[in-house]
Amino acid sequence: NNPQSIQGDSVGNVYIADVSTTSTSGKIRKVASDGIISNFQTQLNFPQAVFADVFGNVYFAERGVNLVKKVDSSLAITTFAGGGTGGDGGQASDAVLSTPFALFVETTQAVYILENTGFKLRLVSPDGIISTIAGNGTEGMAADGVLATSTMLRNPKGVWYNTANDEIYLVDPLENMVRRLGKWAPSPMPSF
Repeated sequence: NNPQSIQGDSVGNVYIADVSTTSTSGKIRKVASDGIISNFQTQLNFPQAVFADVFGNVYFAERGVNLVKKVDSSLAITTFAGGGTGGDGGQASDAVLSTPFALFVETTQAVYILENTGFKLRLVSPDGIISTIAGNGTEGMAADGVLATSTMLRNPKGVWYNTANDEIYLVDPLENMVRRLGKWAPSPMPSF
């Protein structure tokens, strides 16, 4: 009823973030490898993004309540990031998020969270510490050749990590750009 994101897992299941039209009717749908579709999570507040990692965990971003949640392989659900009052350098579960819009999870279990109205890309380390690796929290036209954490972002909507060359790509449709940065930002942030 308004799918926004899709992600497959290592055993052939496909997960779909279905935003829906009201704040409590969003769902994460699961299409099993045999083609059977079911509700994986329901009564969600605008689930914008979903990502299944190689360990059987499924992460999803509820942009309506500024949370990222994790469902582990035993189907236990926890708040992974957001919902608190903290910031960079603290636990992700105690951090403030602003419209988490896209997710990417590395095989190391590092999690990238792209904040659409926070104008930042956040990294949650495998030990749960959150930091900003791109964007300074201000909306605006990004500059090339400056540190990733000192540049503005305008409308970030997608993130992808290229494991072959340790680069992160951000999609910013209002700038009509894809931004690229080295894995361990802050680093100069070119566009193409």
